[in-house]
Amino acid sequence: DHISVSVEMLTPKVPAVEAVAEVKDDEGNVTSPAIEARDAVPALWEPVNKATALWTREKSDVTDEEYKVKYAIETFFDGFHQSDSLKMKSVMHPNMLLQSIQPDKEGKEALVNQNVSGFLKLVTQYAKVRNWEEELQSFDFKIDGNLAQVWCPYNFYLNGMLSHCGANSFQLFYADEQWEIVSILDTRRKNCGE
Repeated sequence: DHISVSVEMLTPKVPAVEAVAEVKDDEGNVTSPAIEARDAVPALWEPVNKATALWTREKSDVTDEEYKVKYAIETFFDGFHQSDSLKMKSVMHPNMLLQSIQPDKEGKEALVNQNVSGFLKLVTQYAKVRNWEEELQSFDFKIDGNLAQVWCPYNFYLNGMLSHCGANSFQLFYADEQWEIVSILDTRRKNCGE
């Protein structure tokens, strides 16, 4: 599944610029460079994502690095769904952070730090009595050298029923010939589909 929603950002309006001649002092040194004339550019809505699932895009539109980053994330979730903490750890940085934005006891949104080893233990213990699946809806990549950021909306199912939804924000680091997940920050909402 994929949510094909285009995300757009309003670019600022750029005013027109009149041409200005170069200005020199008495000794011939340029004190103010020439400025070329430029037409005004109206404010425009520009897409910031491709709004297409990675697997539906042409191979020429997807970089090798995007595939490698996606592979790391999918390996993590394959391990999660299979209750295989070793598979999950194979793509986790040793100092990985795991955080959620979710309502606290008073109902206010709070940033919650999760214990990674406790999370892995939970995955292996509860999977025997619960059937869960986190369905990633799409992947939006930003990659610069050995840093990658990936935005993934998701639906979370518990025993076949939609439990909650939200978005995952992954930070990955390229080290030792592979992408490692450095942090996962997610949101959790019950009002899915709104």
